[in-house]
Amino acid sequence: MKKAVTLCAMLAAAPAGAFEIDYPALFEAFADQVREVSEDERVLELPGPVTVIAREMKNGAVNFMGFDQSGLGPAGCGFDTLVNAMAFAEQCGGTLSESEVARLSELAQQAAGFVAENGMFEGGKAAAELMAEAMAGARPMPCPAEGNKSAEYVGQLKDMLKPEGTELFERMLSKPRLPVCLAQTYSAAE
Repeated sequence: MKKAVTLCAMLAAAPAGAFEIDYPALFEAFADQVREVSEDERVLELPGPVTVIAREMKNGAVNFMGFDQSGLGPAGCGFDTLVNAMAFAEQCGGTLSESEVARLSELAQQAAGFVAENGMFEGGKAAAELMAEAMAGARPMPCPAEGNKSAEYVGQLKDMLKPEGTELFERMLSKPRLPVCLAQTYSAAE
């Protein structure tokens, strides 16, 4: 149970940004399934289940929010967490063992494959391309130093890479669905 709580804390703290879902294109592609619930709010329910809400703001921008309700965990957040952990491991060499880095890399590649396959990217996107883009935009924690929280993060990473933690990620990636990150938002003027 402690591993699940640690993983949930890491997912909640994951900075969004490893990839972006094109929500306007998603709503366009599934226009026949979109429900208008009010003058300024539309809802799209997808298999998973994943619910995406589009809310028009007073300034004309549209705010999109995706909610993973699968009970498996938000796969988009899982990918973000793994990408930032990989960037941290590269930036702070020696903080994780070779076997931990190898396991982290394996999980990140699995998550990249999941996101590439389920992210509904226009024209498709290969997992390697998605991973390279995500790594380029990664925002890792600073390397451990006195007075920062990175030492605690290293402990969480090591726990996450134990069998109980990796099982949570594998379960998260076990069911195809849109890889949202909790309440991932995207604003666009239509």
